[in-house]
Amino acid sequence: MLRSIERCFGVLMLALMVASAIGCQSKPRMVKLNLGIERHEKLQNRGVEVHLVGVKEGERDKWTQDPPGKYWEPNYHLRVNADDLGLIRRIAEFTPNGQLGPIWVSANDPIWETWEKSGAMHLFIYAQGVAVEGLTGDSQVLKQLPIDSCSYVRRQRVMISIMPSQITVNPPPRAPD
Repeated sequence: MLRSIERCFGVLMLALMVASAIGCQSKPRMVKLNLGIERHEKLQNRGVEVHLVGVKEGERDKWTQDPPGKYWEPNYHLRVNADDLGLIRRIAEFTPNGQLGPIWVSANDPIWETWEKSGAMHLFIYAQGVAVEGLTGDSQVLKQLPIDSCSYVRRQRVMISIMPSQITVNPPPRAPD
């Protein structure tokens, strides 16, 4: 009896290992994550606005052609179109001397359904008001985050940190096979 249970358990474990190994061999799919967005303490005296934009694979090049600062221009066509389609998730602005974070976007947030229906496989993370070394004024930074099954597991917790000169993601996406 014990041997049968051990065999069943072994077969089940083998099946799970094969299924996880095949994950990136098949067509990747979008995964919903639990995202925490925080700003570094060195930015506490600055207002920082953060936007998350769901972008599909075929449109990724369009979003990387222009410098990140272009995104914040009032009539920037890509942002306006994405906004009209409901693809932008505005994170409550971090106000000077206000909350450092994290602000959470859970895997249950309705924005994930919108991104999934649009075919989004990447999040473009824009931050305005971050001082980027070597640039003056209200600088902007951009980070691309793949949200596919090859990079993350469903409902994984991912922290996005708005730093003085960059945006970091922890844990980083898994490297492609």
